[in-house]
Amino acid sequence: KHLRRAYDPPLRFHAYESPVKPFFFLANHLNNKDIVIAEDTAAWVIPAITGARIVAPQKGNPLITAEINVRRQSVNSFLYRPLSTRERVAIVRRYRVTHILLDENDSNPPDHTLMRDLALMATPEVRNGKIVLYRITI
Repeated sequence: KHLRRAYDPPLRFHAYESPVKPFFFLANHLNNKDIVIAEDTAAWVIPAITGARIVAPQKGNPLITAEINVRRQSVNSFLYRPLSTRERVAIVRRYRVTHILLDENDSNPPDHTLMRDLALMATPEVRNGKIVLYRITI
C-alpha cells in the first residue's frame, strides 16, 4: 500500500528557533565591503552571516580597548541620543558607514531625531518583519 502524502508527525519535540534566523535575509544585501551601524543585540550576527563589518564589535582586540569603547559610545549616541544631523553625519563619515540596521523588536527604541535624520541620509533597502536595513545615501 502506498502513502499518498509524506508522513507528518503529530508532535514536534525539538522546536528550536534560531535567534539569527530573522537576519538571514541580510546575506542578499550586504557583503564584506559594507560597514553597518547597529545596536549590540542585532549587530553580532552581521559579520557571521554576511561578511560585512560592524562599527562596534562586541569582542574587540584587547590592545585597542579604548578605541572599541569609543566606537560603542558612538553607536549608542547615534541610535539613542538626540544628536543633530551634523553630528550623525560625522559619525557616518568617521567610520565609513554604508548601512544602518534597526530592529524594531528592540526594547530600547531609537531617538526620534534618528528617524528624522534617516530621511535625510539614508533610504530603506529592505525590511524583514520589524528588522529594517537602510542604505546610506550621503
